[in-house]
Amino acid sequence: MAARPAPVTIVGVPLRPGARRVVFAFGRSANRTVLSDPELYRTTGQGLSGPRGSALRRIRNGLTRTRGEEHRQLRALLLARLQRRAVDAMAPRIGAILADELARWRPGTEIDLGRETKRLSLRVASELLFGIVDASQAAEIAELLGEYMRRSYRLEVLASRALGRIPISPYAALERHAGRLEQATRRLISARRISGRGDDLLGALIDARVNGRPALDDDALVGQTTLLFGASYETTAQALLFTLLLLAQSPNELLSLRAESAAAPPGTRSERASRIVRESLRLLPPVPHTIRIVRSDTTLEGVALRRGDRVLVSHFHAHRLAESFPEPERFDPDRWREARPGPYDYFPFSAAPRLCIGAGFASEVLEQAIVGIVRRFDLRLRDGLRIEPAVRVTLGPRDAVPLRLDEPRGELRAARIGGILGRWISRSTSPAGAGDRRPAEP
Repeated sequence: MAARPAPVTIVGVPLRPGARRVVFAFGRSANRTVLSDPELYRTTGQGLSGPRGSALRRIRNGLTRTRGEEHRQLRALLLARLQRRAVDAMAPRIGAILADELARWRPGTEIDLGRETKRLSLRVASELLFGIVDASQAAEIAELLGEYMRRSYRLEVLASRALGRIPISPYAALERHAGRLEQATRRLISARRISGRGDDLLGALIDARVNGRPALDDDALVGQTTLLFGASYETTAQALLFTLLLLAQSPNELLSLRAESAAAPPGTRSERASRIVRESLRLLPPVPHTIRIVRSDTTLEGVALRRGDRVLVSHFHAHRLAESFPEPERFDPDRWREARPGPYDYFPFSAAPRLCIGAGFASEVLEQAIVGIVRRFDLRLRDGLRIEPAVRVTLGPRDAVPLRLDEPRGELRAARIGGILGRWISRSTSPAGAGDRRPAEP
């Protein structure tokens, strides 16, 4: 059970009393204050920024950095392509892409789970939200974007930032890499303009007009497209990975989902899949925390904050409070038969004005994916496997996670796994019944 710390904890910088500080906010009240006021607590870009006029700055100027009326208009424009009716219309195509991708998976083989969940999520998002039919183009942008995020969190890059653009520095190398990512994004935008605009996120950005004129110039399009492209698949891929790990370690839940999906008429949404996804997002949110920047001096839960302080709100901690979720460490999808947590107790897709516009789309992909996978395969992890966490913008495993696919015979058992992330999973799936081979009632 997560311990309850003070509502606000400040971490200063030794010997630098005036430096900006990191502020940890805990609890429903602090979560509400910070997340509901993006004008006072400003959202940030993703990855490391650069000087004015640089590719490093342009590629991170996306939706999370827009504010005020510009943000409201842009958000409404994009949300129209991702509302429930739009997602329902995309559901058959989502299913067809998933089936095509899963046809590559073979019983009796071992897959790199992270690589495969990323490939699957990337194809769905790139085709349906960006109109990319060339898988190599989507893979190129994804690889460039992933490397940009990895480099942004390396100590040698951060340490060499003060050296500026000295060509041999790791920071200068990051700037050059950002230029390659920017060019790949510009090629995507140019190709869409030539081929015609579709009714998807990229088409909406290109078509956006204010008083008959383009709302976004080419530089703004680069920032918005880069951020949306990464957000469209990365968190979904990590969430799918975590959900499959939890199911591999919870044979009873896997068998229950298989039994329900086998009995359901084609095209029926699976309530059990929905509960499993919600519980996975509770225990292992792919975005474990949100960072906001204080725009002016204020107080939070009675504690004075300074302009420029970084406030960290922890989804991971909030989701593990016993007052909101009894037996909070336990993987228990059935809790969602009755659970109705508030928006500041459970917020895997953030909350309030910055609630993720793709929440419904991601949930649809996750639910269809786990149903398709458990109907086709038994899942097995290696005994002795160690799974360590890596936290950047998202939470994920540090190294490859091998997962064995077997014929769906129901011959399942939880593996003995270690590592910090492995222990979190084992602890959440270890109560009596986790190794029971009989399916529970759907």
